[in-house]
Amino acid sequence: MLTDLTIVDFSTQGPGPRSTRLLADYGARLIKVRPTNARNRLLEPPPYSYSGDRDVERIRIDLKDPAGQAAARDLVCLADVVVESFRPGRASRLGIGYEDLSKVRPGLVYCSVSGYGQTGPYADRPGHDLNYLGIAGYVDVTGRTAEGVSALPGATVADGAGGLCAALAVLAAVVRSRSTGEGAYLDVSVTEAAIRMTGLFLDEHLATGADISPGGHRLTGGLACYDVYAAGDGQITVAALEPHFWRRLCELLALPDHLLTRQRDPEAQPEIRALLRERFRTGSRRHWVDLLGAECCVGPVHTVAEVFADPQLRGRGLTWQVPRANGARVEQLAPNLAGGPSSPRPGTVLRDKSETDTAALLSEAGLLDRDIETLRSAGVVE
Repeated sequence: MLTDLTIVDFSTQGPGPRSTRLLADYGARLIKVRPTNARNRLLEPPPYSYSGDRDVERIRIDLKDPAGQAAARDLVCLADVVVESFRPGRASRLGIGYEDLSKVRPGLVYCSVSGYGQTGPYADRPGHDLNYLGIAGYVDVTGRTAEGVSALPGATVADGAGGLCAALAVLAAVVRSRSTGEGAYLDVSVTEAAIRMTGLFLDEHLATGADISPGGHRLTGGLACYDVYAAGDGQITVAALEPHFWRRLCELLALPDHLLTRQRDPEAQPEIRALLRERFRTGSRRHWVDLLGAECCVGPVHTVAEVFADPQLRGRGLTWQVPRANGARVEQLAPNLAGGPSSPRPGTVLRDKSETDTAALLSEAGLLDRDIETLRSAGVVE
């Protein structure tokens, strides 16, 4: 779908690579720029992250060297899109900010992904997924530990949301650029992307003034019909929110008739929850999912390892096999994108992290072989 789109990616960890990986899985050409400094390589994500950089062309450039900055600007002549995740202002100081690159590539879509956005009192702060989720209200509604503090979220939700928002913004800007010729500067805040994940509660607060708390809202533990329960050998999720699902759950579990009409009665929740806990402990996870899953919104709580054995997910192509250069095959998460690829591109090979396409890329960007060799000899590119 995006085979005529070329991305030059200066981002390293988190939402930046997630966004470009998503676009590459839809067919975009992805060129990743990495540092030459060995110390900086320690900051690079592990090879299994973001699907192992499959279908990626790589180049290493010393962006602190003026000659390296010039080489990066030459490289961007190939790009429709640039993505970066430096601290605000850093890209401009390196000579690869939007104003610098839009001069050499009119119509360029330039996406800056940062924790808090390019402006505001937090713009220069460092941060990670947990910090962004904390500010967005997500951590507070997640739940409490036995000590009464907020529980850690079980996944890097902000990074995932940031990657999706960045990819969506890039695509919207590319559509406009191709119809008008105008480029765009996109300021993507991971914190603001995380707010979209908490949006249901924030919208409710804006409309009603309610301060949503863990355990007090229908979706955070306030209702016994929407909770996680221990089975005899694992856990299950119960989300029988609608009356017809609740009625069928009561029928199949033979709950007392008087509870049919008290699904959302605050005073009845302790009784309902105690009955459900007692009942679910008497059977296996598989038993309850088989009995209730088709009619009552009940499902299993998988461990990470169990995800890959789920028949629904495996049947829809959860993973695929990608070959390495040595012939070994590696199982990776497949894109599972609507209209996306159902198998790796022909010729896809996972190469060693040390391999680069530097000479070929710089040659395509217009540099002469002797100029490329001069840069390589000086350690400016690898």
